[in-house]
Amino acid sequence: YIVLYGSRGILVVLSSMVTFAYRDDINISKKKCSLKIIKKYTINSINKSYNSYMDKIKVLIVEDEFIISTHLQKLLKKIGFKHVYTAKSYATALELASEHTFHILLSDIRIEGEQDGIETAIVLQKMYKLAVVFITAYNDDETLARASKVDFVGYLLKPYREDELRTL
Repeated sequence: YIVLYGSRGILVVLSSMVTFAYRDDINISKKKCSLKIIKKYTINSINKSYNSYMDKIKVLIVEDEFIISTHLQKLLKKIGFKHVYTAKSYATALELASEHTFHILLSDIRIEGEQDGIETAIVLQKMYKLAVVFITAYNDDETLARASKVDFVGYLLKPYREDELRTL
């Protein structure tokens, strides 16, 4: 079995059963430990819940380099995202956004067209309150200052590793 302690509770994994209890509901003495069980989950129910969640999430990749865009799309599908769309430019991204409600935006900063990835992210974030991750080769002070206008959750520098993308 595995026991994970958190600031708010304890998670116990016994073979295929997962149990969660709040920290206040744990009684430990020299002879025994008892938990007031809040909820029990089977591993299958956790997987079904995760898959159901991933079925609903829509991701938009804004990247003008075909190889990188295709690679990102494959990685995201490997991670479990079912709905991944790509756009090369601001205009294409807005067109797709008019057809779909996106939850996550992965955007390069330097993209095709007059508006860049930062401007694209600003507009889409206002429309959808989506999570923004910039994936770019640029980390100069000017670019970082402009990107800080967006409430982004991640800033990956190219070349990035799969594990770096997965952790975001």
